[in-house]
Amino acid sequence: MQNELFHEDWRDALTHLVKALGGFEAVGSDLWPNKTRKAAGSWLYDCLRDDRPAKLDLEEVQALLRLGREAGNHCGFHILCDHISYERPQPTTPKSPKALLLERQAAIAAEAVRLQAEIDRIDGADELKRVRAAK
Repeated sequence: MQNELFHEDWRDALTHLVKALGGFEAVGSDLWPNKTRKAAGSWLYDCLRDDRPAKLDLEEVQALLRLGREAGNHCGFHILCDHISYERPQPTTPKSPKALLLERQAAIAAEAVRLQAEIDRIDGADELKRVRAAK
């Protein structure tokens, strides 16, 4: 399903996203795996209706937006940005656990080099004091 250029409101954008992801029952099952497919779909439908008391909580909105991101559909996130006057960001490629560890390792190595330079500076100052004191 193609992204629409305009959505009337937040719920409209999320409804479009849900339909693009396979419909209320499919997405509802992803959000609430402990519910039956039909019950999860009905609950999600109710959550996205303005005239119903059911609402999504923050974690559920995040999960829904994450499903959209994984499918390449960003309409839900884009309308959020539009409504609170933010630039629409570009999605980034998630880093692998190995890449995260390598980044952390490089940062620790850089810190170790910085600490060694500081130790060498202190040792040099102490040596200079000893030489001056010996004269």
